Amino acid sequence: MLYLFTAAPGITSGDSADLITASWTAGISHPPGYPLYNALARVLASVLPFGSIAARYNVVSALCGGVAITLLALLCAELTGSVWAAVAAATFFATSPTWWSQCTLAEVYALNILLFALVLWTWARWDRGHSFAMWIAGSYALALG
Repeated sequence: MLYLFTAAPGITSGDSADLITASWTAGISHPPGYPLYNALARVLASVLPFGSIAARYNVVSALCGGVAITLLALLCAELTGSVWAAVAAATFFATSPTWWSQCTLAEVYALNILLFALVLWTWARWDRGHSFAMWIAGSYALALG
């Protein structure tokens, strides 16, 4: 929610213009193309009822960043068993200048961290019911083929 108030009102420097244009026109942005970002951001930007097209894409990054921080807090709570540690870790990450900057403009990083946090949180939830030794043995067996 904090990122929404500081989201850029229009096109910013860097790759934002390329990503917004490619996504809005159903084109392909610079390599590797970011097809998931282009499709998801286009859908979300089309649904948002306010602001310029560029502002909508910036809001999409802010929303992805907010969900990513929520998943990070859930992951930390799952791993540590401490709500306070989870809130502290998520707060420190959420307010870091680099992360904040990526959540206020149209970029792929917020979606990337959201997906990464989702995978890690899902793995941590799954791992609760399985022992670490079983996981290592399974990974070893999978690596050997």
